[in-house]
Order: sequence, then C-alpha cells, then structure tokens
Amino acid sequence: MAGSAAGLVQALSGGGLKVLFGSGGFCSIFLLRGFWGHPVKLAVWEPLHRQHLAGVSLASNIAIEKLSKDNYDSWKLQIEDILVKNDHWNFVTGAERKPEVTGDADNATVVAKWISEDQNAKADIILSIHLSELSQIKNYKTSHELWTKLQNIYESKGPARKATLLKQLLITKMTDSKNMNEHINEFFMLVDKLQEMEIEIANDLLTILLLYSIPEPYENFRISIESRDELPSPEALKIKLIEEANARKNKEIPTFHDSQRALYTEKKKYERYKQNESRQPDADGRRNRNNNKKFRLKCNYCEIFGHKASICRKKKENKNLMLNNLKENVCVLTSHK
Repeated sequence: MAGSAAGLVQALSGGGLKVLFGSGGFCSIFLLRGFWGHPVKLAVWEPLHRQHLAGVSLASNIAIEKLSKDNYDSWKLQIEDILVKNDHWNFVTGAERKPEVTGDADNATVVAKWISEDQNAKADIILSIHLSELSQIKNYKTSHELWTKLQNIYESKGPARKATLLKQLLITKMTDSKNMNEHINEFFMLVDKLQEMEIEIANDLLTILLLYSIPEPYENFRISIESRDELPSPEALKIKLIEEANARKNKEIPTFHDSQRALYTEKKKYERYKQNESRQPDADGRRNRNNNKKFRLKCNYCEIFGHKASICRKKKENKNLMLNNLKENVCVLTSHK
C-alpha cells in the first residue's frame, strides 16, 4: 500500500468521505452526500484493521522466504531491510530505548507510542518466521529481546559452530545441479560467516580451496592457474571462474553457422555412403553404373556432388534466412519511425 494507512484515512475523511469500522476489523468507506442526500457505501476493505490505520506499515506486500532452520543468513538480510524500511530497526537493535515513565500526560503519550512501534517491529519479525520455528521464541515482550534470542539460536559462535562451517568450506563442491554463480555465492557465504566469528583464512588458502571446489571439466583451467608464479586473489579468481563458465556456456549454444556446418558434414557422409554403395558389384558381379552416374552431378551453388542447383536444399534455406532477416530489419526500422 503506497503511503501510510493513517494518511489514507485522513485523505478520505476530508472531501465528504467517512471511514467506519465494523466487527472483525472490516472497514467501510461512505460518501456522505450521495443520492437524495443519503450516505452511499463506496467500498469495504477486509484486510484494513484498526491498528493498520493507526500508522502500522507492515511489509505484507513484500514476499520473503520465512525463517527456517536452514536459511537464517539469507532471511536475516531481507528482514533487516524490511525493518529499516518500516523505521523499526532501531527498536530491534535496542538503539531506540523505552522512555522512562514519569507519570505526566506527555510522557504517557511518548511511552505508549514507543510500545506501539516496538510491537509493530516484533510483529514484522514474527510474521516472517515459519510455524515450525515459533515454539522457540515464545514469551518475549520486546522486539530487541526477540532479536537477541534469534541470534543466540541461529548465530552460535561456539567451537561446534566454527568446526561445522570450516568443514563445510573444505568439502563444498560444485555439483551438476548448480551453476558457477550459485557455487561461488555459497562458497563465499561460508567465508563471510567464518569472518563474522573472527576466523580469518589466508587468501592463498581460499584461492586453493576455491580452485579445488570446481568439477573435473575445469582441470585445464585449474592447472593454468596453479602454473603461475603467484596465485590470484580469491576475488580475482571468482571473476575468472565466472568468465570461464560463461565462455563454456556460450560454446554450448549452437549458432546458425554451426548448424550449417553440421548439415554439410552429414550430407557429405551420406554421399560417400551412396557412392560406395553404387560401386559395390550387383548380383551379376557388375558395378551399378547407373547409380555411379547419378552422383557425378555437381551443384553450382554449394559445390556438392549429387544434386543440381535448382533443387539445392542449402540454397533454399539461405534464401529463407535472408528473407526472414529482411523482414526483421523492416520491422525494426518501422518501429523506430
């Protein structure tokens, strides 16, 4: 929803419109001066609750993968951005502390506003957590307490966690189901996690680990890197690996010339087969001279024996290709006018 819901209500309340709440949080909008002076109901919004209209701006229109036991790192990046977008991040980190209660009216208003915003931040977090994980975060009153608990659960910095991440980094390999970008992202995500735990790995060691995490078809690439006087940095190697993978991928895509070359090769094989067949002796022990004469014709277009230019398949295909290219160029020129 563009803008805050509270601003929407304020805009609707002016200009002869009135917003009324019904049971279950339903919201109705009336035109006060309708037909014959009677109010006319314009719309009923089901998801618009009283708390949303008070200024709560949940990111319900932003879809992120809910927190599970396997995706904390990616979830954390996304939920942090959502909390920042909704002006709730300072409540979660504890930078925006709860005001002290003094008892006067102004202070009570400030405290109530802080509690409301903090509960909104807490709701943003809870609504982005999978049901299977909710049992671990019950009975936490503030968003900061909830966030701290999540960090303790999923960001453990104990020896077991460090050993697990190091082992994953050592044994991670690029599989057939992953492309190079996915593999590199997974590799450096493990490196980042270890750095967050204050475990620094030498660049040369990271380069070697990354080199030996790529599959066997990259053996020549690996040897060329190892034969250098100095190993590249992990970042430089990452770029070279992506470039190498893209170059190999482009080679796998057949071009028009590749198709023509393959067609020409197959045609030559077929012609040699027919020529050999025509030279074989027939039942009377004589060669089939009629078949031998058949393949002495040479096409003036493709210079291949066995047919005339008037029935040349390559000539017809090239003609169709030229016509299609001409049509595309005409369409492009027309669209730019």
